[in-house]
Amino acid sequence: MDEKMKVIELTPRQAQVLICLAEDMSSKQIFRQFNISTRTVMAHTLAIKAAFNVYTRTGALAAAVKCGTLRWDDEHEQWICAQRQGKA
Repeated sequence: MDEKMKVIELTPRQAQVLICLAEDMSSKQIFRQFNISTRTVMAHTLAIKAAFNVYTRTGALAAAVKCGTLRWDDEHEQWICAQRQGKA
């Protein structure tokens, strides 16, 4: 199981939520951060877990790091979520 999984593409908001999960933020903290409802946070969290085919936040984070979707940037000391470069 050393081979890397394919990088999972997330929506921009899912990528933001994934980074918040990596920073150990609660759903309440996330909804305050982005001014969205807790139900929306839960929906994004469920979509993230489904994208990685896991059942927990921890599992999603582990899978995201393993496949390269999420990585720690030592230089800037922050989590980075790999995303396709789309149109502005």
